[in-house]
Amino acid sequence: MSGSLKSETRVEQSFNTAGHYQIYPVEIDIPAGQILYTDLPVDQDWEWQNCHVSFEGANEGDKIVCGKLLAGKIGSTLALASAGATVINVVSTPGVLRVTKEGGRIDKGFYLSFGVENTSAGVLNQRITGSPENPNQELKEYKIKVIGEPILSGGVEIVPITIEPPLAENISAGTDTNLVVRVAPKQMRVTPRDRWDIGQEVLDSGFLPGGSKLRFGYFNNGQTTRFFNAYLSVRY
Repeated sequence: MSGSLKSETRVEQSFNTAGHYQIYPVEIDIPAGQILYTDLPVDQDWEWQNCHVSFEGANEGDKIVCGKLLAGKIGSTLALASAGATVINVVSTPGVLRVTKEGGRIDKGFYLSFGVENTSAGVLNQRITGSPENPNQELKEYKIKVIGEPILSGGVEIVPITIEPPLAENISAGTDTNLVVRVAPKQMRVTPRDRWDIGQEVLDSGFLPGGSKLRFGYFNNGQTTRFFNAYLSVRY
C-alpha cells in the first residue's frame, strides 16, 4: 500500500452537518518490541473525511494491529443464547437494526459484541493477551454474516442475526449488544515507504456517532521507542 491515494471526487454526507471541519491527532509512543493502543473519543456526531498516516521512520516488520470504531450499544439480546449458537435474536428501536442503506446502523461485515462495553486503551496496555485485533481484555467480537428480516412486536423490532464464529459462551437475555466497525480487520505490515490516505477515494463520508470511540493499535518491531502519529479529518 505504498504511495499516496488522492481523489478529486466530491464527498457526499451521510447525515446533515453544519459543514465545519476539525483535524484530530492520533499519537502513540510504542516501546521497542511492544504493542500499544490509543483511543480517540468521538464527542459528537462526526463525518469521517480522511485519515492521513505517514510511516516515515517505521521499522521493517512494524504493524497496524487494530483500527476500529467502538460504536456503542445498538440493542439487547431477546433471549438466552447458548455457547455454540450462530444466530442471535437482537431487539432494538425500530429502524436501528436495518442495513445502513436503509438508514439503519448495521451491515454484513460489521461486528457485534455482547456485554457492557467499558474497555479503554489504558487498561489494554497494562496487559495484552490474545489476538491483537481483539485482545482478551475486550469483549469478544463476532462478524455479522446474515441479517434476517425484522419482526415488529410491541413497539420494538426483533432481528435474527447470523454471526461467526459461534458464541464462545452463554449470553443472557437482555445483554447489551454493541456495534464494532473494523477499519483494519486484520493486522497490516508497514514499511518506511508507506503513506496512507484512508477515505479520499470514497463517494460518501462515514458516520461516527457521538459517544463512540476510535481505537488504534501499533506493533513496534524496532529496538527503540517508535512515535506513531496520524491525522483524522472530520466534518460536524
